[in-house]
Amino acid sequence: ESDVIRLLQTLEDRIKSDLVGVQDTLCKIEDNREQDSMKMRSLENELAIIQRQMQNSTSVLNKLIDRLMNVDEQIGRLDVAAKATTTNVQRSVSPTRVVRRHSVPSSHLSVS
Repeated sequence: ESDVIRLLQTLEDRIKSDLVGVQDTLCKIEDNREQDSMKMRSLENELAIIQRQMQNSTSVLNKLIDRLMNVDEQIGRLDVAAKATTTNVQRSVSPTRVVRRHSVPSSHLSVS
């Protein structure tokens, strides 16, 4: 009987020791979960910040692209206008055209 009681006490001690070990492990797991949860919230916040920055950057880039397209269109119009002006100037200054100077008759000159 006493051997059985000692054996039962030994088993009880082992179970208590194992239970303490399991409780410690569960506490560590819970701590790790909390840390992981905090890390996850931090990463989610960083991701949200990065997404906002990307949206802002995309918006700025789209505005720049629009401006560049407008400038390109204006350059195209100016190029067309410059070519038209050059063509008109070339037509008005032809080598066969003679520019005459008007002479002023001496009677129109006044001498004081």
